[in-house]
Amino acid sequence: MTSTSSDPVVLRDVPAERLGSGPAGADLRTGRWTRFGNGAVLGDDATEAALGSLVDAAGSAARAQGYAMGWAEGRRAALVRAEADRAERARAHDAEHARAVAEVASTADALVQAADRLHEEARVHLDALADAAVDLALQLAEAVLDREVRVADDPGRDALRRALAALPEPGPVTVRLHPDDLAALGPGALEDRVSVRPDPTLARGDAVAETGTCSVDATVAGALARAREVLLP
Repeated sequence: MTSTSSDPVVLRDVPAERLGSGPAGADLRTGRWTRFGNGAVLGDDATEAALGSLVDAAGSAARAQGYAMGWAEGRRAALVRAEADRAERARAHDAEHARAVAEVASTADALVQAADRLHEEARVHLDALADAAVDLALQLAEAVLDREVRVADDPGRDALRRALAALPEPGPVTVRLHPDDLAALGPGALEDRVSVRPDPTLARGDAVAETGTCSVDATVAGALARAREVLLP
């Protein structure tokens, strides 16, 4: 037959000397927290309550501290990640800015070069147009002068006057004229210091004056050549 915990226990064949009421003064009180202290407080309810409150408070503080430490560590990690992201965005922005600046500089340089080429081409064309305009003007002037010489009453006298006016100083001078102009000179056309002689190589209305120190080309062709030299260097 099996006994339960409420049934009395019968001990058989156990020596009597081994049976007893236990150590004298044994304390059967227990305590969750007071058992770690001295016997004076073992099982004391107030002490148990106080110690339990302290343990609970310590646990709460430990949990709070752990939470705070975890939060701080997480915040530091988040700040590190945020700083890394910011640095990466800054690098990307700087790279994009540098690329944009380089592209703008390249475009500007290309525009400057194109403008320089256009300027040079325009200058060449303008110079060519200017030369053509001057050449045309000289041709027109030559045609007008040639006509004026042909219709002049006394082209030899006009040529002689131009030659003498261009001399730097007065003095004896010899003037060469076209033979027809020389023959057409009227009386009193020559000063005492002037002598003339014919030169068939000259055109009508031309004259060349010569002194001992200089020579003056008063030909129409010479005047046009000097103008061309000045206007078309």
